[in-house]
Amino acid sequence: MLDQYLNIPEGKLSDFRMANGRWSAEAEKRYGVKGKLFTETNGGKKAVPNTEMFQKIDFIKLNGVEDPEIDAIYKEKLSPTKSLEDFRKEAREFISLMQNSGLSKQETLEKLNCL
Repeated sequence: MLDQYLNIPEGKLSDFRMANGRWSAEAEKRYGVKGKLFTETNGGKKAVPNTEMFQKIDFIKLNGVEDPEIDAIYKEKLSPTKSLEDFRKEAREFISLMQNSGLSKQETLEKLNCL
């Protein structure tokens, strides 16, 4: 959709805006960050990355982020055998996979708790 210089092709602004909405919603779902991943400049001809959002995502990928529901399962089941950061990462991947197959986060957490 964007070229290597982040130019938005002529006539594709509405497609870009829809894609940016999807990408931003996915980032919120996966990493808990809220906001648009890109803004526009030059009258909608150029995309500008929201560096703060991307930095937050990178930080979360490296360090994990608190999730009370996931952390409770960790404390109950796995604390002696696996680091909390590793468990958070694996749990988020599992939740994402299960949600893609149609389960809600709550249903997925219940399945995760049964492992």
